[in-house]
Formats: sequence, C-alpha cells, structure tokens
Amino acid sequence: MRGLIVDLHGVLLSEPDPTARRRLEETVGAGRRAPEFWEVYADLRPPLEAGEVSAAHYWNQVRLRANLPYFDVAAAQRADRQGCAEAQRETVEFFLGLGDDGWRWGILANIPHDLAEEVRARHAEWLECCAAVVFSCDIGVRTPHPEAYAVALDAMGAHPSTTVLCSARAENLEGARRAGMQALAFTGLDAVRAELGGL
Repeated sequence: MRGLIVDLHGVLLSEPDPTARRRLEETVGAGRRAPEFWEVYADLRPPLEAGEVSAAHYWNQVRLRANLPYFDVAAAQRADRQGCAEAQRETVEFFLGLGDDGWRWGILANIPHDLAEEVRARHAEWLECCAAVVFSCDIGVRTPHPEAYAVALDAMGAHPSTTVLCSARAENLEGARRAGMQALAFTGLDAVRAELGGL
C-alpha cells in the first residue's frame, strides 16, 4: 500500500485570514509595530513548535523582542489559535476517501502544544481515521529536519520510496525530497486529486 503524509496548515486546516491576523495584532497591542511583531513571531516560532519552550516563554520573548506593551499571554494564545484550526471539509473528505484507492495516509505538522490540543479535541472524528498523527511539539523536532520525516514514516509503517508528502510549504517539500520521499505541492484540491490519480 502506498503511503501519503499530509501537512495540516494550508491543506487540511485553513490559514489565518486577515481578520484573524488583525485580532492577534490587537490582542498583543502591536499597533504600528505590526510588521516587527510578525517578524519576531515567525523568528521565535520553531522552538515553540518543537516543544522546547513554553507558551509563556515564547510570548514574553515576542513582547520583549518586538518592544510591545504588556499583554495577557492566555488571550494571545486564544487569538493565535483562532482562524488556524478550521478544517477544510472538502479536502479532509477527499483524503479520508483515499483508502479505497490503495493509499495509507497520516499527518505530520509543525504546531505548538496548545494548538495540538485544540486540533485533537475539535477534529478527533477524522484524526482517528489516520494511520498516524505526528505533531512536532510531541516529538521535539519539526520539519524540515530529517528526523521529523523519519518519525512520521516509522509511525506510518511506511518506506520513503513509496511515500508522498503533501504540503503547501516549500521548505517541507524540499525536506521530504531529501528524505527520499516524493513531494506534492498543495496548490488546490483539484490539482492534488489529478496528481495523486497519476501516481
């Protein structure tokens, strides 16, 4: 059976829209420093997603590095999760149906502990249908590090030469290729349906 490992962000789950981004900016008091805030937000994200630092540590460092006023960390976490945990229902249903076409599929995603908990709680029904669900915060390493792919492949019981990684993020696709997997860029459901149909 062929293996398929799918990313969450931009594939199975929606990306934050402008409204969600503004909500987070308002929560942390970014104001005119919004560009600096987003730069620091991204720069400090890897250790949080790898489970190496707590949410409190991460958000306090963001506040200090971006020179923001004091804000409530719990409120920032809630605002950060809003808009990025919504399932793309049609896409989810497509992947759920791939078992009938000889695919065994699972998930590999870079997310922090609080978002992982929300995703598990909100989407348990279809997550339970996956052969494996691997979150960076649980394994201490994130893609595109080779170990992240190795853990996911092992959890899937899959071999890289017969496994495809589907992601919307170029760095994850390149990491999958280096790990010996095929890489499929998610540019839309119709395109992925056609690509997988040709494999």
